[in-house]
Amino acid sequence: MKNNKGFTLIELLVVVLIIGILAAIALPQYFRAVERSRAAEANSVLGAINHAQAVYHMANSDPATAYTTSFASLDTEFAGTVSGNQLTTNLFTYSLGTSTAETNARVCATRGDGIAYVLGLTYNTGVRCCKDGVSTKNGANICASMGMTSSDSCCGA
Repeated sequence: MKNNKGFTLIELLVVVLIIGILAAIALPQYFRAVERSRAAEANSVLGAINHAQAVYHMANSDPATAYTTSFASLDTEFAGTVSGNQLTTNLFTYSLGTSTAETNARVCATRGDGIAYVLGLTYNTGVRCCKDGVSTKNGANICASMGMTSSDSCCGA
């Protein structure tokens, strides 16, 4: 009697098929979790900018200059390259709003790299918004994973 040890081709194919199905389910979830952590970094920077703008607002109570449009005027140092009203990091480009009206002055964080979404924060209310920047809906999925709906009015994007 022959004692065959090992796996048949069918058994190996079934295992490979199961691994392929698990990978197809797990990889999109992994990428969504990674992007959510990157968006959390942006939310942290947006909060720091909002705090710096609040300090600037208290020091300059004139409504015409309630909020600054220049990172150089803020009393906080940010990691990245600053150029006028823009701060560029590895993942996001932050833009200080050009409006000095207290009702709609905001900062916007734009993410590119094929993901393309925009996060915004209005200074005086602290309201955050999220906008899908491209038609692929990758950004809308990120907005939804952060518990925000994609809004067309977010940062005018």
